[in-house]
Amino acid sequence: ARIVRVLVNLADNALDAMPDGGSLTIETHLEELDAERAKDWGMKAGLCTLLMVRDTGTGISRDNLGRLFDPFFSTKARDRHSGLGLSTVAEIVKEHKGHIEVQSVLGEGTTFAIYFPALDASDLEQ
Repeated sequence: ARIVRVLVNLADNALDAMPDGGSLTIETHLEELDAERAKDWGMKAGLCTLLMVRDTGTGISRDNLGRLFDPFFSTKARDRHSGLGLSTVAEIVKEHKGHIEVQSVLGEGTTFAIYFPALDASDLEQ
């Protein structure tokens, strides 16, 4: 249910970023996480699950990218948003021992790439 909250919050932000329409793409696949990136991100090297959420919206300015996951930070009207959606996303990713990266180009869109440690059958037995 917590991962569903991640998807809902990211999709909601994408919807707001595309007032005239656009595309929202959600993808998952397995990726090999190398030792260097794993160390930088506080994860284990090896197989991970990548969840990507991409939109063709307005994009996010460089100034706002650094504050994106701060609680109560929002570029939207206060009466419509609490500013907790992306901080909630970041907290859920952290709880699942994952890592999140954001790439954005103004006028072209934003991609959230979320890396989670991959589970295998032995993880499910615990």
